[in-house]
Order: sequence, then structure tokens, then C-alpha cells
Amino acid sequence: VLDTSGGILIGEVLLWCYVGLGVLLLNNLVLALIQEEVDNASKADEATQAVRAEQKKVQMVAELVDLFEDIDDDGSGQVTLEELMSELKQNPKGRLAHKFTLLDLSPTDVEMLWYVLDDGDGSLDAQEFAQGIRKCSGPTRAVDALAALKLCTKLLRQLGK
Repeated sequence: VLDTSGGILIGEVLLWCYVGLGVLLLNNLVLALIQEEVDNASKADEATQAVRAEQKKVQMVAELVDLFEDIDDDGSGQVTLEELMSELKQNPKGRLAHKFTLLDLSPTDVEMLWYVLDDGDGSLDAQEFAQGIRKCSGPTRAVDALAALKLCTKLLRQLGK
């Protein structure tokens, strides 16, 4: 069938429209496949990061338990404030001093940290020490501040009774 105005076949126009539409659909299909691959890679990366974070946490606790055992002079499984301060005084450039420096803790802060970590029995076991020091590293979370505020409020109520 001829178009009388210019001699172009209507079939050719329809063919080119069909080819153009096919190219557009194929392009969208390829983009969708690429997006799916990117999403899958992102999910795999998140899982890998979570595993690495957990491994780092476990490694840090193990290092802190090892450090605790070095500080525990008498091998009792408990470290007193005196043992902690003695270690810092005898080895001012040792592993404990280095760890506290990394946490931006001065010697006066160490004593305050001791009283925060101690559950009231006058000594720390390996778990108290490792978990407490680990919580000191990293950013302060809002939930930590809220927990402290709630504890203070609870103590004030108890003191007021």
C-alpha cells in the first residue's frame, strides 16, 4: 500500500515502529536484569559486612580476655582496681595502656571506668572486663544514654521513698 503524499509504504512505517518498540522493550529488560544483579550483590555485601562485624566483635573480646589474663597477677580470675592501676603504672606503654589510649581514656578516667564496670564486689571477672571495655569502643548510641537516664530515674525514685 502506497501513501499518496510521499510514496512511503505504510508497512515500512509500521515495521520501523515495531522495531523501535522492540528495542525499547529489550533495553528495559536488560536494565531490569542489571538492577536485579545489583540488588543481589548489595544483599550479599550486607550479609558479608554483618559476618565481618561479628567476627571483629569476637576477636576483640578474645583479645580483651587475653589482656585480662595478663593483668590478673594472682591468677584468681578476678582483677582488682589495684591490679589494674599497678599494670598501668608498671607498663605505661604496655597493651593495657595502649588500649586505654585508643579509647581516649586518661589514668583518672580509668578509675572512673572501673567503678562503672564493677558490679559492686570490688573486682572484675574476664566477662565484665571484656564486655565493658568493648562497649566503651565505638560511638555512643542513643539507646545507651536512654538506659542510663532510666537507671538514674529509677535510683532517684528509690532514694526518695
